[in-house]
Amino acid sequence: MAPIIVSIVFWLAGILVILCGRYLFHKLQEAKKGLKEKAEDVMFNDNSASLTYQFSGEVIDALPLYYVRFVFILIGAVIIAIGFVPLGFLFI
Repeated sequence: MAPIIVSIVFWLAGILVILCGRYLFHKLQEAKKGLKEKAEDVMFNDNSASLTYQFSGEVIDALPLYYVRFVFILIGAVIIAIGFVPLGFLFI
């Protein structure tokens, strides 16, 4: 019974890692939009702050976010695959 529980825990952990990658992807997209809007709001009041916000938005824009999502999916798939190992010890 223990190998089944351990396998289920690994599978849930793998699914959680995959979903966290999707969550991070969307949060970075929202942060990029927020930084660009904040840069426009501060543009005439504080020029250096506006440049900082613009630069931060451009840095997030330069990141290949699909690679970040791909890495999370790959790590999650490996964790799910490791979850099948305890099933080999089920009848020992």
